[in-house]
Amino acid sequence: MEKTTVEQGKVEVVNRDVVRRLDSRIEEVLSEVVAPEVGMSVELGNASFTAEFVTYKVTFSVIDPSGNGMTPAAREFKQSARFYDLRPTDLWCKFTHRDDEYTVIGLLPKSRNSILAKNTTNGKNYKFRPANVKVMLALTRCGR
Repeated sequence: MEKTTVEQGKVEVVNRDVVRRLDSRIEEVLSEVVAPEVGMSVELGNASFTAEFVTYKVTFSVIDPSGNGMTPAAREFKQSARFYDLRPTDLWCKFTHRDDEYTVIGLLPKSRNSILAKNTTNGKNYKFRPANVKVMLALTRCGR
């Protein structure tokens, strides 16, 4: 595999622009090369950086029967959904909010807006209140 660079030049100082360019390239390589090779789901997490280096959190997870990665947030959703008046089967269900489609991908129990959903258009994760997710899922009849 050939080496990848952020640009055709040498990076002198790490800054936000460098990290943003790295994000997209690393995400691409992880999802297209590494994930299929190891047979697991791979998710690039947050990055922290100084002027000299960048550190990323990368999560590798087993793929469940539905073909999705079983992340800590997904596992938490399956275990705790009933406490939020949701069903474990609501995990991976799609709903619409303000003309955008989202997929339920997990639960963050320490957050007030604790249901984690991925926007299917831009790929970003968003948090929603459980009661709102319940209503939006009922409208799509996913798992109901």
